Amino acid sequence: PSSIQSRPFMASDTDSTSSDEPGLELSWSRRWSLGHRILAVNVLTLILLAISVLYLEVFQNRLSKERTRQTRIEATATAQALLAAGPEDWRPILRTISKAGENRMRVYGPDGQLLIDSWKLTGPTYELIDPSTQKWTKDVARALDRGFNWLVGARPLDDFIEPRVDRLQAWREAVRARATGSTVSYVRNAPDLTPVLSAATPVGQDVLLVTDNDRKFTRTVRRQRAALAATMVVLIGLSFFLSLFLARTIVRPLRRLAIA
Repeated sequence: PSSIQSRPFMASDTDSTSSDEPGLELSWSRRWSLGHRILAVNVLTLILLAISVLYLEVFQNRLSKERTRQTRIEATATAQALLAAGPEDWRPILRTISKAGENRMRVYGPDGQLLIDSWKLTGPTYELIDPSTQKWTKDVARALDRGFNWLVGARPLDDFIEPRVDRLQAWREAVRARATGSTVSYVRNAPDLTPVLSAATPVGQDVLLVTDNDRKFTRTVRRQRAALAATMVVLIGLSFFLSLFLARTIVRPLRRLAIA
């Protein structure tokens, strides 16, 4: 009789243990082990990081192509305006367009000699900044630029250097424009890693060269990159705390078992 009475007591004790310790059971996502869940969180973070990098690369490439296209259109439109006007009106036309567009326009003759330079008419419309005169924050930004370009495998750009003797032969886009009879564009890096866009197009027997230091392009890309970086910091933080939470879901039951 005493053994018969003890059995219900033992069953009752077992039932109370299973109902009082719900933490021993991981009711959600039973198909995945804890390691799989933590791995999934980290992999998802890496995937989002890769998508962000690809998005920024696509954004930068599209913006660069658009700005290059605008420079080509401006060069072509200016050449058409020069052809429609007489040679005596070329200087006033180039002065007005160069000042409005904040770029530099040069016309080279059939022998390659520089005939007209808009900067001699308007003064400099942009300035190539020496990196050594800028704050350390710009050095950090340029280091991030180089790191991102290396990460996505971007083709390195040539450095922009004004030729000592300014002739048509010093500009490969101008030489090609004369040879092909079409508008040719090129992108180089200024000393501070901002792009220098150029486009050359024939004007009769002459060639028009347009150059522009597009600093707005760099500011736009860096702002976009900063916004994505801030987002990724938040995502990485959430991933860390979620992984920590998942790890605690197994540490807590084991701790209770150790105490029991």
